[in-house]
Amino acid sequence: MKKLLLFIGFIAIVFSSCLKPGASKTNDEIQFTNLSADTYTLSKSASTKITATVQNACPEITYHWSVNSGSISGSSAQVVYNAPAGASQITVSCTVNHPGKQSKTKSVSININ
Repeated sequence: MKKLLLFIGFIAIVFSSCLKPGASKTNDEIQFTNLSADTYTLSKSASTKITATVQNACPEITYHWSVNSGSISGSSAQVVYNAPAGASQITVSCTVNHPGKQSKTKSVSININ
C-alpha cells in the first residue's frame, strides 16, 4: 500500500510539473508568446540567434524549426540561423509541441543582403 501511495504521488508530481504557481490545470493551451531574432537583417553567410518564448514551458515541450533558405543549428528554445550565400527574404518558423496539448507555430522574417 505504501508503494502504491508513493507511485500515485510521483505520477501526480509528473503530471503537474508543467504548471506554474496559480496556473489552471484545465488550460491545455501552449502559451507561445514570442519568436524573435537578435538581428532581422543579415549579410550573406552571416548568422543570428532566434529565440522562442513559451510562458508555460516544461521538459515535455519540443521545438520544431524550419526555414525556406539557409540552415538552423540547434533544436531547443534558442537556435542559430545561418544565412545562405545569396540575397533573399527568408522565413524561419518554430512549432512548439506538448504531448496532449495543441501545437502552436510562429514565424519571423529575416532579410539577407
